[in-house]
Amino acid sequence: MHAKSLNIDSNRIGVAGVSAGGGLTAALSLLARDRKYPSICLQMPLYPMIDDRNNTPSANEIKEGFVWNQRANEAGWKMYLGEMYGMDQIPAYAAPSRAEDYSDLPYTYTFVGQLDPFRSETLTYVSKLAQAGVDVEFHLYPNAYHWFEGLNPNADVSIYAVNEIVQAIKTGFKRVSKVEA
Repeated sequence: MHAKSLNIDSNRIGVAGVSAGGGLTAALSLLARDRKYPSICLQMPLYPMIDDRNNTPSANEIKEGFVWNQRANEAGWKMYLGEMYGMDQIPAYAAPSRAEDYSDLPYTYTFVGQLDPFRSETLTYVSKLAQAGVDVEFHLYPNAYHWFEGLNPNADVSIYAVNEIVQAIKTGFKRVSKVEA
């Protein structure tokens, strides 16, 4: 509506979020695709919370301790979904792992730590995106836990991860320039 007056290039919209925000990022990308507006050129759902069923191998491995675990994840989904929690028919816009169609989504960059309860659902998501023909980049960080780059920002792995985020943003926006040319 005000993009032109604010000097916003509506062809260069990127969305990003971490954890629950990563789930919202994935959901917004699905919604924008289905509504055919706005055009998103980059999505960056980092270690996204996208599977409300909370029964993946990594969720079952990481039941307690760490920054985020299966028990905390269950509480998070209960608060987010409210009365819908535990139902079979959760909309994909609420839990993107429930989507049946991942085609025509924007270039995606994501990562997850090996010790994150979202590891399995992120791996499945990345695989489904790739199978649907979406350009996706992914990094699995060994021995890294949920929000490692935020809790220990000076660690080598965190610095590397943040640099990867910056590069992915540049890549996402450069891809738009190549399409326009």
